[in-house]
Amino acid sequence: MLVLTLARFVLTLYNIFCPEVSAHPFIQLIGTTMGTSFAVIYANILVFLIETEISSSFNTCYHFSFRKLDDGIILYSGSDEEFLVFMEHLILLSHYES
Repeated sequence: MLVLTLARFVLTLYNIFCPEVSAHPFIQLIGTTMGTSFAVIYANILVFLIETEISSSFNTCYHFSFRKLDDGIILYSGSDEEFLVFMEHLILLSHYES
């Protein structure tokens, strides 16, 4: 339970102080602050969720994927119309909220 509490803290209450931009701290509203050790874990969780949904929903067109952290390559085959549906689905999934 402590891990979830700390994750919630990093995702919702992390303050960013950048004196070059403003004398006031910023609060991260969406996602996680880059540079925190949790950012990599958070990115991997989200990419895993997206990858799992895409591979099960488009299993006839989705042949191979490779990723490193939050960057990836997908080998896809199908019609242009199917590709547009695939991309719309991928874009919707990429907007997971914390």
